[in-house]
Amino acid sequence: MDVPIDAEAIVAGMKAGGDGAVCVFDGIVRDNTRGRRTLIWNYESYREMALEQMQRLGAEAVTKFGVRDVALMHRLGRLVVGETAC
Repeated sequence: MDVPIDAEAIVAGMKAGGDGAVCVFDGIVRDNTRGRRTLIWNYESYREMALEQMQRLGAEAVTKFGVRDVALMHRLGRLVVGETAC
């Protein structure tokens, strides 16, 4: 995904009347990495493999933990401090 992640829109689209909760992990670019100042972060990936692994993890969550649905997102490209990465 090369565009900003709208976590609120994702949550709103996933809520259903029978759900008791929606859990969100909002991973953001921090201002330091191992004690060194971070200004930007560039995410790259082998898209096909990453998507396959994310689908596998989502399916496992449904099967193993009985959740109704899973949405997994991860940004690619240049991100600045404070932006949602995953």
